[in-house]
Amino acid sequence: MTSLPPYWVDPLKDQFLVTIADSRPTEEHFEITIVEDVVKAAGGGQAGDRGILGINQEEIVVRDTIQRDGIAVMLTEKGLTKGVKSTLVIDMDWRRSIMRNHTAEHLFAAALKERYPFLKPGAMWIDGNHGTVEMVGGKVGVQELFSAEKSVQNAIHRDITVSTETVNASELDKSIRARESVEAKHEMVRIVRIGDSDAAACSGTHVLRTGDIGVFKIIDYKIEEESVHVEFVTGNRAVIILYDLFNAALERRRSHPFELKQLGAVLDRGKHVSSEFAKVLEKMEHLLDRGPTIEDIDGISFRHEFLPGFEVSNLKRILKNITLDGPSAILYFTPGEKCNLVFWTNDLPHEANIYISDVVTKLGGRGGGSEQVYTGGFSDVDSPERIYDDLVEQVRALLLRR
Repeated sequence: MTSLPPYWVDPLKDQFLVTIADSRPTEEHFEITIVEDVVKAAGGGQAGDRGILGINQEEIVVRDTIQRDGIAVMLTEKGLTKGVKSTLVIDMDWRRSIMRNHTAEHLFAAALKERYPFLKPGAMWIDGNHGTVEMVGGKVGVQELFSAEKSVQNAIHRDITVSTETVNASELDKSIRARESVEAKHEMVRIVRIGDSDAAACSGTHVLRTGDIGVFKIIDYKIEEESVHVEFVTGNRAVIILYDLFNAALERRRSHPFELKQLGAVLDRGKHVSSEFAKVLEKMEHLLDRGPTIEDIDGISFRHEFLPGFEVSNLKRILKNITLDGPSAILYFTPGEKCNLVFWTNDLPHEANIYISDVVTKLGGRGGGSEQVYTGGFSDVDSPERIYDDLVEQVRALLLRR
């Protein structure tokens, strides 16, 4: 049986002697691969490792690790000679944060699933800064979100042991929480168990005990008719946010006590604005469904739109109201401080990520998704229009090629 990678067996091991298998330049960085399977690439909704490659007193920063054709590729600012030995030191601050966020995501999803058995896991993203998780299949109440949050904190307080095992995909127990098609995509499946609280199929890195998470805090949420999207933080980052929020509230309580008396009027005004925006959104849905930019790419209907002012959740709702017939692909892009995109396919020979994942990564973004839907985003974008044009051009070429 193939040996398991060390980031599964001992995720806290941070130093390895590695051999450079390949090193090639790209327009933005160098891509380095190593012989040893010791570095965790981005995948399955989790960010990749960062670290430092050391050789001859020189340190080369590994900015990110991605997966290309099933191989971990480290992105660096300088190349190395093929065949040379190097010391790889994993950035453990980054990895530990990912471990905390990922295990917390498992606990939170399990807590929601317990309250709403019909929910299924949707898109997610875990990195060293925060985590986002989507649960689909029905509407979730906001108080249930907060109740699930408390369940996670209780599990942290109990300091539960986190264990892992690998099983044949065909033998995966139906009680194990897993994303769709996991049995079809993998011969062996890794199961992460958090005591009796949760068991889920997952290839990511996790803490060894729930107490290592420290603190879990929801910082944003979006509730839709058929889904809920939650953003959260853990550890010291969560503690700092809680300090800032509490102190701000404490200060305003003394300096602006009248604000509490006006809260009802503010909320009523907010409901009015929300209602008006819903009407505008409904009109936009009508226009997008009947007058989008549509191209014929060798028999594939390709729609794409640049949509200022929209959020990913709104784009997903629009997509649900569009009927796709035959080979089709839709790319919707929203500019802003953070640019977001949704790519949806129908009746194509490959999964959605095959047509866009590498393109997004090459342009400096991140993303992931299910068989037909890919969601992604870009931070600190100087020219959203250029990113959008590059996306359209390169996706168009891949649709034509495949």
